[in-house]
Amino acid sequence: IALYNKGQYDLAIAKFDHAIAIDPHNAEAFGYRGLAWGQKDNYDRAITDYGSAIAIEPKNSSYYSARAFAWTAKNDHKRAIDDFGKAIEFDSTYASNFHGRGISRMIIGDYDGAIADYGKAIELDPNVAKVHVDRGILWVVKGDLKQAQADFETAIRIDRNSPGGYYGRGLLRARAGDQDGAITSFNQAIKLYPRYADAYTARSLAWAAKGDLKRAKADRKKALTLGGN
Repeated sequence: IALYNKGQYDLAIAKFDHAIAIDPHNAEAFGYRGLAWGQKDNYDRAITDYGSAIAIEPKNSSYYSARAFAWTAKNDHKRAIDDFGKAIEFDSTYASNFHGRGISRMIIGDYDGAIADYGKAIELDPNVAKVHVDRGILWVVKGDLKQAQADFETAIRIDRNSPGGYYGRGLLRARAGDQDGAITSFNQAIKLYPRYADAYTARSLAWAAKGDLKRAKADRKKALTLGGN
């Protein structure tokens, strides 16, 4: 575990291999080895190890949670939702599980379910800017701009360096027709997170609305190089 905490994942895996060979019912060793595989982006082996840990300790929420995040990394959001649900069933006190399930629900299009999960995450831990940003974006999608504004401004109040907060503020300014204000907000989001593809896309639209097609095209191109839509 000390090796894992130091980031020495290969050495940690070797130690956990040894621990499991001595005691094949050591759930903690399977769990930590799964975390180490996850840090090495080997999510399939991580998921297998979490499954072994769950078989030994079927009511330990942390193993379901870890496996859910691994499913999320593999873009298997249905399985992620199922595992977050089990984690929450056995321990409903962790905001990160509600946030994680909310993200997966958002991706599969269950916006109401996602908003409910984000709300629960905020109830458990109100000071995480990212959750407010994620909920705010869904309020925009649903057309509730007043709720969206409240979430984006709360995110910025919690964390003055929240790129998502400024991105959200920019979206609302653009919708209100304030393209200059929107561009200022998107500039701030990009300054804080230079690889923010969605912010480049949104700024591109704002430039286009102002008739500056050259800058719009440059931002669009940048967004695409960053994997944006």
